[in-house]
Amino acid sequence: QPHRLSPAVHTGNTQLRADDGSAYVEITPGGAVTAVGPSSVTVRSGGSITLDAPRIVIKGLLSMQSQGGGATTATLAGSLNATGDVTASNISLNSHTHPGDSGGTTGGPQ
Repeated sequence: QPHRLSPAVHTGNTQLRADDGSAYVEITPGGAVTAVGPSSVTVRSGGSITLDAPRIVIKGLLSMQSQGGGATTATLAGSLNATGDVTASNISLNSHTHPGDSGGTTGGPQ
C-alpha cells in the first residue's frame, strides 16, 4: 500500500517537508517563502547573515549572545522607539532618579 502523507501535500506550492508534515519549507507561486519547525529553526553561517527587506517583524522574545554565549554589543544606525520601559544595568529609564543638589533625590523623568 502506498504511503499517504498527512496532512496532504499542497498542490499549488512547492514544499520540502518531513513525512508527518510538521516541519517544512514552502515556496508559493508568488515567491513567498515560509519555513516551519515545530520545535526550532536554526540558520547557521560561517560568515554573515543578511535580512534585507523594507520591513522586518520579529514576534517573540529577542535574545542576542556572542558566539561563546556571553554578552554582545548591539549597534543601531538610526532612532530607537520603545513603547515600554528601557533598562540598562538594572536602571529604568522611566523611573530612575538622581542625587539632588541639596541632598535627597530628584523626581523621575517627565
